[in-house]
Amino acid sequence: MPWLFSHLPAMLIRWPQRRTAAPIWLTAPQQPVTVTLAASDVSQISSHVTSQLAATVGADVSDALSAARAAHSHAVVIQSLASDTLSQAERTYSAAVLTQSRASDAHSQAIRTYSAIAAGVTLTASHLGTVADKILNRNLSGATDGVRPVKEALYALRNKVTTDITTSLIKVYEPNDGIVSWSGVVFNGRGSQSYRFG
Repeated sequence: MPWLFSHLPAMLIRWPQRRTAAPIWLTAPQQPVTVTLAASDVSQISSHVTSQLAATVGADVSDALSAARAAHSHAVVIQSLASDTLSQAERTYSAAVLTQSRASDAHSQAIRTYSAIAAGVTLTASHLGTVADKILNRNLSGATDGVRPVKEALYALRNKVTTDITTSLIKVYEPNDGIVSWSGVVFNGRGSQSYRFG
C-alpha cells in the first residue's frame, strides 16, 4: 500500500494493525486522488472499527450495568427501611388499639360497678340510726369522737339540770336523769347572770 501514503492529503493516520503506533504526518500534492482499497484492507479496517466500537460500547454497557446494579441495591435498602418503618408503625398502632381496648374495658367495668352499687345500696333504718349516732358522738371540734361530743351539748336542753346557789355549781345529767354528764360554775357578773361551764 505505498501508493496510499504518497497520494493522501496531509492527515493523521493511525494504522489499524497497531493501536499503539505513533501518528504519521504525510504531505501530498494538493490535487484530487483516487484511492483503491483491496478487500483485505477493507476487512482489516472494518475489523478494527468493529473492535473499537465493541470495546467502547461494551465499556458503556458495563458502566450502565454497574450503575443499574448500584441503583437496584439502593432501592432494595430503601425498600427494607420502608418495610421496617411500616412494621414499626403497625406495632405502634396495635399497641394503641390494645391500650384503647383496655381503657374501654376499665370504663365499662367502672360503669358496671357504679351501677351495681347504685342498685344495691339501700339505707335501712339501722343504717340511718348508725349515721345519726355517729353525728351525736362526734367531738364538737369535728376532729375525733368522744370528748365533748355533740350529744352532751344537747343534754342541757332536755335532761335534768340542777343549780346550787351556795356553791354556784350547775350539773347536767345524762338521759336517765341519775348520772351527771358534766358540770360547771355559775357566777353573776355586772348585774346580770352569766354561766361558765367547766
